Amino acid sequence: AIELKKSAYGITHPEYANALNSAALLYQTMGNFEKAEPYFKESIQIFKNRYGTNHPDYATSLENLATLYKLEGNSTAALQLLETALAIDKNVYGEKHPRYATSLHNLASVYKDEDQVEKARNLYEQALEIDRTVYGEKHPAYASTLYNLATLNQQLAQYDEAENNFKKALEIRKEILGENHPDYAYSLYGLAGLYHGTGKLVEAKKYYDEVIINYLNQISDFFPSLSENEKGAFYAKIRPVIESYQDFCISYAGSGEADANTAIASLFNLQLRTKALLLHSSNKVRNRIFSSNNQALIDEYLSWTELKEKLSRYLSYSEVELAEQSINLNDLSNEINNLEKALSQNSELFAEDIDQKEYTWEDIRNVLSDDQAALEIIRVKKRFEKDVIIYVALIVKKSSIDAPEMVIIKDGDKLENRFFNYYRNAIKFTVGDEISYKEFWNLIDDKLNNISQVYASTDGIYNKININTLWDTDNSEYVIDEYIVRNISNTKEILVAKNDGSIAINSAQVFGFPDFNLASEDAIDESVTHTRASEFGFNDIIPELPGTRDEVNKLNELLTEKSWEANLYLREAASESKLKEINPPKLLHIATHGFFKSDVVFEETSEGSSFNNAEHNPLFRSGLLFSGAANTKNTSNSFDEEDGVLTAYEAMNLNLDNTELVVLSACETGIGEVKNGEGVYGLQRSFMVAGAKAVIMSLWQVDDNTTQQLMVNFYKNWLAGNNKFVAFKNAQLELKQKYADPFHWGAFIIIGTD
Repeated sequence: AIELKKSAYGITHPEYANALNSAALLYQTMGNFEKAEPYFKESIQIFKNRYGTNHPDYATSLENLATLYKLEGNSTAALQLLETALAIDKNVYGEKHPRYATSLHNLASVYKDEDQVEKARNLYEQALEIDRTVYGEKHPAYASTLYNLATLNQQLAQYDEAENNFKKALEIRKEILGENHPDYAYSLYGLAGLYHGTGKLVEAKKYYDEVIINYLNQISDFFPSLSENEKGAFYAKIRPVIESYQDFCISYAGSGEADANTAIASLFNLQLRTKALLLHSSNKVRNRIFSSNNQALIDEYLSWTELKEKLSRYLSYSEVELAEQSINLNDLSNEINNLEKALSQNSELFAEDIDQKEYTWEDIRNVLSDDQAALEIIRVKKRFEKDVIIYVALIVKKSSIDAPEMVIIKDGDKLENRFFNYYRNAIKFTVGDEISYKEFWNLIDDKLNNISQVYASTDGIYNKININTLWDTDNSEYVIDEYIVRNISNTKEILVAKNDGSIAINSAQVFGFPDFNLASEDAIDESVTHTRASEFGFNDIIPELPGTRDEVNKLNELLTEKSWEANLYLREAASESKLKEINPPKLLHIATHGFFKSDVVFEETSEGSSFNNAEHNPLFRSGLLFSGAANTKNTSNSFDEEDGVLTAYEAMNLNLDNTELVVLSACETGIGEVKNGEGVYGLQRSFMVAGAKAVIMSLWQVDDNTTQQLMVNFYKNWLAGNNKFVAFKNAQLELKQKYADPFHWGAFIIIGTD
């Protein structure tokens, strides 16, 4: 519609502005705020130029942008726009018109968020009276004002009035919109929250159970038509509802009600449906495309990955270089986004009955052996206690009867700050740690009697520690001495059948000891290249890693002895371009420098942030260094040249379908941005999206020599026929006998499936 109206009317016409405004509202509804804002602003400017500043279309466009700012938390900017819009509507329509009522409603909403409650209530009541007079009480506008007035009543502890208004809004929306409408679901959520906040948990459960079904259905209905970025933005919008339900389940489980265990079961089942949802969705689309035997669809997918490669390269260009080559990053981002949406929709055509199974905690229990446990750790924000965070561990064992066992770990803020910093410093300075086990693991350990293997799906700060390294002072042993801890992104992975397309032949691609300071072939003098060492935390040069040479040479020997088909890439051959050319091997081993451009303090981030913005996207800020990484060619040279820096964003495009194991033998390859309920956005995620079943990675800077020893020990164990998870634990235990401190043997973890 935008393109048609642009062609028919030109870019200064109100019809074109209306199309922009409609598109912006859609993006806003989807949670894609960054895409919505420029459309809103452009439409505002068109209306202003055409009509001046005293026109209803101009006022409406200001209100729409104000709503966006409110959703983003920028109340100051929203307030200014709404006050201007209200004055225009009052002048144009008078004080009895529904458009004026809408402006009152929107302004009241911002006042409520700013705790100017009396102003807010006055405006809501004015708007409500106008809506009643104009529309009557059976109208969506009346229901919306009534709902927001109810939230204000709740904020003012006027619980009877809040309940009455919530129920009226619910009844109106049910009658007019139907029970499948998102607004009806949100009314249920409001009433459930009121009962939850006032301790009426039985009443709350009735509404929460219906709410969560509706929202899970929205995910199923909407995800197939969205790109990964849009899925993230949409899920970020509904995430508060998921988190409120989690908080409620915990409260209900401790309420003493006869069916309290059902809340624990529901909480675990919700994790199975939503934990690492975005990761599994991305992986699923890729797998379906490549297993479809639809060559046109596969070619379309490859075109999409090529465009993403271009975007990744162009993001390092300066504004001048982009202008010189007529590169428009926004246009390229839009092209990528639209192509990805089409791929997502088409891949769903091959789904059929694949996703019809909704797993439950009983399904997990039924496949466990007597000595195994499944552990889901959930980070929960308390809805009615400001800034209070707790962690909840749900444990399923073969002996579980009515529900998983639940452990509550209070003071989540202390875990994420004080105790995590203590853990990191104890590791870094190799001093004894007698605190971390008690804070992070003791309460969970108490529930693991007679268990030897734990499938651990972690969340929040638990993604930044290695559970194996926690020291039990009472028994004088580390967790690794007592358990095999299997790290997985969702305990559902225990149930998922192995892919029939597993690579049968023993093939390996091995990269190591890159020549980081390899000059560009086009470099005639130093003016053509510039060092990038400082970008990755080094001084003038990126230091060599001679230990990686010994590591990969030894690995190559071990693989040859076992008759593996192995390709070894050293020095200049250990290049980014070579990596991108490989066919999917059974094993991919990369020994080099890794980086993540951020501090290590726990920070919750929004899934809805821009994924086409190098500054904000964590997938552009983590990566691996290959030959030539220190010296970057002038970007006016050939586009085909790689820069020697493989970002996590680029790693998602690698062809690793059914690769059994990727080993990232480098510093901090397990670090990234922690996203609540989704895991770590960094290299580990990218290699799994690319198709890898399991990844070995590091959580802190590692010693070159001990890393070499750990890797050699691991491969000796694995190539001897041991399960890779057992082999990895044995390798760590061997190194631990030589170097007792976990700094040396505990930096690496393995995550994934068999």
